[in-house]
Amino acid sequence: MFLGNSPDNILLYEINCLSTIWSSMRPTGVTPPWFNFVWSKFRIPKFAFTAWLIIQEKLLTRDRMVFFHMRTCTRCVLCNVADETHAHLFCDCTFARNVLSAWLIPISTAWADFQVGRIVGNPSADSLKKEMTYLYVSAAWYAIWSERNRRIHTSDNPHTVGNLVLGAKRAVREKLATNVTFKNRLRRDPLLVSFLY
Repeated sequence: MFLGNSPDNILLYEINCLSTIWSSMRPTGVTPPWFNFVWSKFRIPKFAFTAWLIIQEKLLTRDRMVFFHMRTCTRCVLCNVADETHAHLFCDCTFARNVLSAWLIPISTAWADFQVGRIVGNPSADSLKKEMTYLYVSAAWYAIWSERNRRIHTSDNPHTVGNLVLGAKRAVREKLATNVTFKNRLRRDPLLVSFLY
């Protein structure tokens, strides 16, 4: 029986594995400029997922709540100065800036830079330090979002900037403690430890 050379028949007979099927079904797109930041080598899944939502502005921040006709105060609970947006909460807020500025490598202070993947303020930083910075930013963002929710939903004492910095750096230390690439580099450059404390 001759089936002809239609694309469907060729596709049917050339499928060797599931990855080929998947590649044939899904549309191919352009990799977003922030891809290496969100899905970095040292990523921690819950931090990466949260960073992915943040960079796409998909978290339910107070400006989005208003957009969805939810009644809420629009002020940022961390600084109580400006309205809460993704750009404000994770970049412009003095609380967030203080958390991000605790890292030894400068981190961008412009939301537009984050959206185009320019996270590290020092373009000459080597790739390992950039990856460490990506991990710290995602850990810091996770901590900022958690603290924001904590202040809204519980009456516990608020955490300070110092508490969030310690938590983010502890997460970075714990992740890198098991990483062979980092351990090898640490033997050659013991000053890398200064990033972790």
